[in-house]
Amino acid sequence: PHDNRGRCALEALQFFFLDGADHATVNTVLDRQYSRVREQLRELKKRCQCCAQKGRYSGLWMDMERQRLEATAEMLVSASLDHSSQRPDA
Repeated sequence: PHDNRGRCALEALQFFFLDGADHATVNTVLDRQYSRVREQLRELKKRCQCCAQKGRYSGLWMDMERQRLEATAEMLVSASLDHSSQRPDA
């Protein structure tokens, strides 16, 4: 429903500027992104359960989207753990 290109561009900009951001800002951005991805994944799983008539291509799309969201969530967890292991004053 939302402009996907605009959302993707905003996310890319947020990650681009994280390199120079302070510790608290990085934590906030990573936490928000993770929350958004987990919510998108929950919504997708609900939609998949509601679709009793899964077609060949819609099923393929749902699986690809689920894998993409799961991979994004894993990447955000990894980035957050990596960031947490660094000293805030480094």
